[in-house]
Amino acid sequence: MATYDITDANHGVTVKKHKVHSEEAESSSFYLLFGSFLVGLMVLYGTCTQYGSTYAAEDAAGAANNVGTYYTFARDVSFMIFMGFGFLMTFLRKAGYSAVALNFLISCFVVLWAILVIGFVECVHHGHYTKIDLKVQFMIEGLFAAGSCMISFGAIIGKVSPSQCLVIAFFEVMFYGLDYYANYKCLYIVDIGGSIVIHTFGAYFGLAVAMVLCRKPNNGYQHPFNGPRTSSDLFAMIGTIVLWMCWPSFNGALADRGAQLRVIINTLLSLCCSCCFTFITSRLVSSHKRFDMVHIQNATLAGGVAIGAVADLAINPASAMAIGSIAGICSTVGFEKVLPLLNRRIGLDDTCGVHYLHGIPGLIGGFSAVIATAAADEVVYGQTFAVIFHTTGRDNVNQPGYQLAAIAICLAIAIGGGLFTGLLVKTFMSNPPRVMEDEPYFVVCDDYETVGPRQITVTHRPETTIEMQAARVDA
Repeated sequence: MATYDITDANHGVTVKKHKVHSEEAESSSFYLLFGSFLVGLMVLYGTCTQYGSTYAAEDAAGAANNVGTYYTFARDVSFMIFMGFGFLMTFLRKAGYSAVALNFLISCFVVLWAILVIGFVECVHHGHYTKIDLKVQFMIEGLFAAGSCMISFGAIIGKVSPSQCLVIAFFEVMFYGLDYYANYKCLYIVDIGGSIVIHTFGAYFGLAVAMVLCRKPNNGYQHPFNGPRTSSDLFAMIGTIVLWMCWPSFNGALADRGAQLRVIINTLLSLCCSCCFTFITSRLVSSHKRFDMVHIQNATLAGGVAIGAVADLAINPASAMAIGSIAGICSTVGFEKVLPLLNRRIGLDDTCGVHYLHGIPGLIGGFSAVIATAAADEVVYGQTFAVIFHTTGRDNVNQPGYQLAAIAICLAIAIGGGLFTGLLVKTFMSNPPRVMEDEPYFVVCDDYETVGPRQITVTHRPETTIEMQAARVDA
C-alpha cells in the first residue's frame, strides 16, 4: 500500500493522499472481490433457489400468464436501470465510461444479490424457510433494488473506484432488504412506486456514503472535470428521455391489475407537469435567465419520483398534476440554490444531485401518501380498507401514522446504513488513484486527452466580457 504526495496540476496544490493504491493494486482487489462474490452467488443460487413453476403441464398456463403479465413491465424497468440511469450520468466530461459501464456492471451484480435478499426476506415474513421460487416478480424486485443502488451511485460517481462501488452495493442491498421488510412487510405502507423505499432510501444512503468518503481531498465539486461538455450533455439527455418514457411502467410494474390504469395515468400527468414547471422554474432561477441543462436532465423526472407513493390511489387527476408541479419546482430550486450551499456549508459533494432528483421528491411523495391515505374512502374505491391497504385492521385514521413512521424508518436505515458502509470502505479500502476520470480503470480513446477542464463562460452583457479581458491583461 503506497502513501505519497500527489501534485494536482489543475488546482496548483500538493495534496497528501493516504491509503492510495496504485492502479494495479486496485485491479487486483477488484478481481479478488468480484470473483469471490460471484462464486458465493453461484453457490447460493444452486442451493437456495428453484424455478417458480413446476414442470407439470397443468402449471404451464399459469406460468405463461405470469410472464405475460409482468415481463413487459420488467423489460421497461430494465431499460430504465441499464440505459436510463447509465446515460443520465454521462454528463461528466471525462467519466462517461464509468457512468455507463459501471452502472451496467454494478446493476447486474445487484440484481443477482437482491433477488436472494428479497427472497430471504419473504421467507422470514412467512415464517417458513424453503427454496426461493424464482419468478418474474422477483426479477422486478431485483431491478428495483438496482435502481436504488444506482441512485446512491449518482451521489458518489467519479470519486470511488470500481472495487469500492462493489462493496458499497453489497452492503446497500442488505440495508435495502431491511428497509423493504420494515416498511412493506411490517408496516404495510402504501408506496407502489417506491417513493420512500426505493428513491428516498437510495438518495440518503448515497449521501451518507458521500459524507464519509467524498470529503477533501476526494471532494469533486470544484474539480475541473466535474462538469459537462456539449456531447456529454446530449448523451445525458438520452438517459432523461428513456427514464421519462418508462417511468409509468416502473411505478406500475407490481401494481394490482385493477390499479394499473390509475398508476399509468397519474404518473404520466405528474411527469408532464414536472417537465413543464422545470422549464419555467429553470429560466426563472437561473442566473442567466436561460434554460439550464442540469435542471432539464434531472428535475423533469421529479414528478415520476414524487407520484410513486400514491400512483395507485384514486387521487384526483389534478392532485397528480399538483404533485408533479411541486416536485419539479422544488427539484429545480434545489439544483440551482441548495446544492452549492450544502457543499460550502457542510462539504456535501453530491455529483449527480440525487438529493434533488430522488431525495426531496421522494419525501414529497411520502408526505403525499400521508394525505392521500387520510382521504381514502371505501365508497370511492369500491373496496374495503383491507384491500386498499393490503392488510386488516387499517383505515383512513390510522394508516397515515404508519406512512409517517415509514418515512422516519427509511431515513434512519438509509443514513445509518450509509454511514456504516462509508466508514467500512474508508477504513479498509484505498482511495481511487484519481477522481472524475475514466483513465485509471478503462482503456480510453485517442481523443481522451483532448478533453480539457470546464471553462467559465461569460454570458452577461458584452461590456462584462470586455471588463474581464481587461482585468486579465492588467494581471
